[in-house]
Amino acid sequence: QRIAAETGRLDNSPTQNIKLNHEDPTGITHLIAGFEGQWIGARQANFGTERIAPYTLANLNLSYIPSGKSWEVSVGIYNLFDHRYSDPVAVDNFLPVTRWQLPQVGRSVRMSATVCF
Repeated sequence: QRIAAETGRLDNSPTQNIKLNHEDPTGITHLIAGFEGQWIGARQANFGTERIAPYTLANLNLSYIPSGKSWEVSVGIYNLFDHRYSDPVAVDNFLPVTRWQLPQVGRSVRMSATVCF
């Protein structure tokens, strides 16, 4: 993608983004495993004066969805390999320091239960 304005290329607009999603049964009844891979290309930040490096992330999800039931449970591991990366943020002139990027969360686990009624 090529995002630009009259003043030039916009901040936080990578030219390459790649996402891959794959989901398969695990062999255990009603248990499904899903994998997501993401690659985000380099981006500009701080009005085009700084560069955010490209990064790759992997996520893993397991979902238990029993047939004929009105509920399901899942667990997801995000940033599976605990990759350290930053995303650009708007520059705030009111802070005592200039911050144009913000480190993101490392590996995290999310559990959820859904009931349909």
